[in-house]
Amino acid sequence: MKKTIRFLLNTITCFVTIVGVLTIALYLLGIRPTVVTSGSMIPAIGIGDVCFINTRYPYEKVQKQDIIVYKEPRQKVIHRVVGKTEEGLITKGDANNNQDRLRITKNEFMGKMVFLVPKVGYISANLQGATAKAIFVTIIIAIYVAAYLLNYEKKERKKNEYGDIR
Repeated sequence: MKKTIRFLLNTITCFVTIVGVLTIALYLLGIRPTVVTSGSMIPAIGIGDVCFINTRYPYEKVQKQDIIVYKEPRQKVIHRVVGKTEEGLITKGDANNNQDRLRITKNEFMGKMVFLVPKVGYISANLQGATAKAIFVTIIIAIYVAAYLLNYEKKERKKNEYGDIR
């Protein structure tokens, strides 16, 4: 039983560590996650998907069919570029019948989508409050501490069993 728990905790800590390192690396590269809250891009992007946006992508390089994020006064919008004019980019949600009225200029442009992770946004949406974040961090710390203690106990047992071999 202890072996199973130790294996599970080690697997979880390894996974959390890898996700943490990848998150930091993506952040340093200018890649930011954003949770999709509307169905305007279905079927390409669903509600609850997490889109990763390259915030350093040059506005001038945006092409037709690229999926971009732009800011409106009260929200971020993720839509597909369907055209380019002198006034800016023309966008449209895949599930929408009409193009967006606003022409996206360099000022509104936030970045280009590079990849997405389906449905992970539901977890993120439930971790918005301070209490939920504190609970999440506490659970992660508890997992690391439990894994450390189980591994430490195993090392101590081996040391006592075989003597202190260095």
